Amino acid sequence: MSEIALYNALTKLGLPPDEAKEAVADVASTKDVATKQDIKEIKHYIDTAIAKQNAKMERLFRQQMMWIVGVGLAVIGVIKYL
Repeated sequence: MSEIALYNALTKLGLPPDEAKEAVADVASTKDVATKQDIKEIKHYIDTAIAKQNAKMERLFRQQMMWIVGVGLAVIGVIKYL
């Protein structure tokens, strides 16, 4: 609905012109509001980013565990050699 049509409808319903202008201005200023689709897209983006980060952390954990086990075995070998 255009701003003029909304203003005309409000004045026909008996709203004073000043109040109708304020109401139309309030409605016009809400054009920068996010839609449900915008929120769904952001949620999908965030979920994807979290999944990627979790996979990366899992890979790093496995690498660190392999290093810890390797170093532990090396230390045990050195101790047995002495």
